[in-house]
Amino acid sequence: MNESEAQAPAADVKRAIDGFLSDFRGFRDEMTKRLERQEERVNMLDQKSMTRPGRPVLAQASVQEAPHAKGWRARAVIWSIRRRLSGSGAC
Repeated sequence: MNESEAQAPAADVKRAIDGFLSDFRGFRDEMTKRLERQEERVNMLDQKSMTRPGRPVLAQASVQEAPHAKGWRARAVIWSIRRRLSGSGAC
């Protein structure tokens, strides 16, 4: 085995590592750009929400009421209608 044959695998490994590092740098740069754009979007949303006075009146009313309570009331209305209809022989 001569010296050039012994260096061939080492050169292949070096090229592979260089290629990997180059790809990794490109990936890192792309992720950095994406994170910067995401941060800009979040900052714009923060600024937008700070300039607005808050939630609209209708949205505030829905927060005060438990979300499941409205569903139970609607269900109770349906049950009472069914009872009335079944009592009158319509069902």
